[in-house]
Amino acid sequence: MQRMNAVPRADRVVSWPIQALLALTMLLAGCASAGGTRGILSLGSAWYKHPTTGDVKECGGGGYPGVQIRRYNCGNAYLEKGYVEVENCALVSAGTPCVSNAEKREAEAAERGEQLPGRSVWVLWRPVLDSAGQPVTGEWSPVRGYDSRRECEREQGRDNAIALLCVPDTVDPRAPKGK
Repeated sequence: MQRMNAVPRADRVVSWPIQALLALTMLLAGCASAGGTRGILSLGSAWYKHPTTGDVKECGGGGYPGVQIRRYNCGNAYLEKGYVEVENCALVSAGTPCVSNAEKREAEAAERGEQLPGRSVWVLWRPVLDSAGQPVTGEWSPVRGYDSRRECEREQGRDNAIALLCVPDTVDPRAPKGK
């Protein structure tokens, strides 16, 4: 009986890694169009904030296609409900919708069914202006949340043209709506 040397064929040695790479690229590219994917190989979570309520939601991240697909579907579901995908407040300019670290911690705690003790988020508010550019009495629009009063007041002091308001997130400066 003659023994054959187990030498792999050249076409299999070369094509297997290329085929695997192409297959992985196709899987990941299929879920990189929207819904919190932020990048084909992004491993972190995608964050969503509702522009009216300020509610924050997370779509978790990970490094394998199943997680990417779940994050894609999760993100699309929030987008359909009116949420917008946001970045960390430290990474974006003032006035850009964002999520603070405190808001992230709170959302993560809420996912676990917990409430964080002593949580303090400060919100910067801008008055709503009428068509003549004058503030409407009792009408305010949230600009951004901050992890501390100091950060919020520092941003408040940067804009001298409009009287901004910096208050804890437990305070809503808007006038109550009539029934």
